[in-house]
Amino acid sequence: GLSLTGPDSANYALQPIAGLAADITPLLVPAAVLTALPKTYDATTNATLSGTPAIDPGSGPGLTLTGTAVGNFADKNAGLARPVLVSGLSLTGPESSNYQLQYADLRADIAPRVLSVDGIRAASRVYDGTTVATLTGVAGVTGLPGDSVSISGAVAGRFADKNVGTGKAVTVSGLELVGADAANYRLTALASLTADITPLQLTVGGLSVRDKVYDATTAATLNGGASISPVAGDTLVLTGTAVARFA
Repeated sequence: GLSLTGPDSANYALQPIAGLAADITPLLVPAAVLTALPKTYDATTNATLSGTPAIDPGSGPGLTLTGTAVGNFADKNAGLARPVLVSGLSLTGPESSNYQLQYADLRADIAPRVLSVDGIRAASRVYDGTTVATLTGVAGVTGLPGDSVSISGAVAGRFADKNVGTGKAVTVSGLELVGADAANYRLTALASLTADITPLQLTVGGLSVRDKVYDATTAATLNGGASISPVAGDTLVLTGTAVARFA
């Protein structure tokens, strides 16, 4: 398309331009109608896709979308808006080599897997004015096969209140998950942990019995004043009149 002009143009000839080259890259064809669904951590990268993949019918001459869409998270770990990679689809048709599939930026959440603590029991006890619960056993958790996750911390138990009762709920604190895969899990509350608090038996003190001469009755005379010693901080009043009888 080029030529030389001018008074001296006859003295010159154009040299063909050698080595001139450039790339033609494939035209991107968007694959639409795919959504990645959230899931709970399962130690795999498997992602579930929703929708039917398709391409615009006018994308290219005779282009057809074939295959089955397969989704995989970038890695197995729990987190929000984790990238999802799609594979398994391809373009076919006479001009398919001139086109390339383009997927939307798919993301979905991987929620931490809930682990329950096992191996712990709450022991029943006598009322002592506190909410402290005694725990027995060794706390443990079971992660998915191949994962490194365990329990750590100084475990402590608490009743919901200090009062006497049966089957009282006990909450556990002081535990945390450790290990390379700990971030993929979370501990659940030990809702089923229960124990009893039984009444504290109080001994009545401050009384003594007088000796007497036989009088054909069982009547006994008491000296002193009846008293009790409740748990510190509790308000407890002893009422009534003490009556004693010989056996």
